[in-house]
Amino acid sequence: MITRNEIKNFRVEFAETVKSLEKKYGVKIDLGSISYDDTSFHGKMTCTKLSETGVKLDKTVTDFDFLKVLLGLKANIGDVFVAQGKKLTISGLDGKKPKYPVICKGEDGKSYKVGVSMVNILMEKGARK
Repeated sequence: MITRNEIKNFRVEFAETVKSLEKKYGVKIDLGSISYDDTSFHGKMTCTKLSETGVKLDKTVTDFDFLKVLLGLKANIGDVFVAQGKKLTISGLDGKKPKYPVICKGEDGKSYKVGVSMVNILMEKGARK
């Protein structure tokens, strides 16, 4: 009979065991929820490719990299700059909004949409923080 404790122990050992595979193939391996009954268990495993810096390459990041070239943006996700006295962190791009496609999060938790030229100018002027 399979118990909840065995599933918890399996998850811990699985995470330790796959570390060498993650390193070898440059991926992050996540084991989702595990369902089980008396004789078997199963779960979903997801492997996500990592960038050179070790960040997961999800659809948001790959879309951002593609769109930033098309729009001429000279910044990356996670870059921080100050605009109108507010510290903003770039969190994405919306290709459907050509006037203000850069999506930023403020320290106050609010979301802001900013133009590419404004971000590029602020980044070049050294408004990075």
